[in-house]
Amino acid sequence: MAYDYFEKGCNLEEPDSCLHQGLLLITKNDRPELQHDVVKGMQLLDKACTGKNANACYYLSGMYIMGVRKTDAVSNPDKSKTDEFEVPKSMKKAFQYALDGCTLGNIYSCANLSQMYAKGDGECLSVLKKNPELAEKYKGIALEMQKDVQDNKTLSFQEGLPAT
Repeated sequence: MAYDYFEKGCNLEEPDSCLHQGLLLITKNDRPELQHDVVKGMQLLDKACTGKNANACYYLSGMYIMGVRKTDAVSNPDKSKTDEFEVPKSMKKAFQYALDGCTLGNIYSCANLSQMYAKGDGECLSVLKKNPELAEKYKGIALEMQKDVQDNKTLSFQEGLPAT
């Protein structure tokens, strides 16, 4: 039922609905009524990212950093290497989604950008050369976001509001 409501929201251009609908599709589950579909899920995450949902951009970046293996590739090691990924690794796409996520305020996307610039990557050297200055810049952005979260805490675990 939740999937149906997320689908309705996504069709009405609500990025948060697209995010959750996409996450339900990419997550393996035992529900026969909810078909596992990584490609469609990623399309929905892309729609959410385009709609300015920073978390969707972060999830897509991570999926492209690692690639998404086919379920049968894990259980069948004799399969050829080219057939084992449903979505192949792409550092170029991972970089773009991380950049979008960081720009939208996702701390983890900024941290990933810092690491990408610290390491560089041969696959997309035209986009991502090793660059210590940019690595430090994005690390600084992530640390500033972390500081803002810590500074804006209003409650701690098991702490109530002050008596008035």
